Amino acid sequence: MVSVIEPSESKYRPQMTRRVFIFLLLINTINSTILFGGLPSLSTYALLPYGQKAFYYSSLLTPAAYSVALLINLRWETITIRATVIGSAIGLMLSIFIVIIATQSPCPW
Repeated sequence: MVSVIEPSESKYRPQMTRRVFIFLLLINTINSTILFGGLPSLSTYALLPYGQKAFYYSSLLTPAAYSVALLINLRWETITIRATVIGSAIGLMLSIFIVIIATQSPCPW
């Protein structure tokens, strides 16, 4: 005799619309372009006024930040679209700050 397995109660997750999916892809493209395309080349200019020690620690801690982000992601498997947009906006503002500091490289402020 085969026993019937009752499906467990799971949280209802509404389907994502095509418009939201394209919006999230756009945010991901912008963030990846800035993070992997722009900021690595600007980090030397942004850290130039603060000396060799600041650049050394920055180049040492940047790869560690990716690992910490991965561990945080393991804890929260899903997040809301609102949290994604807020996090992306904060990251974009910090990236703009780094670009401004890099353009004023020899003497910021």
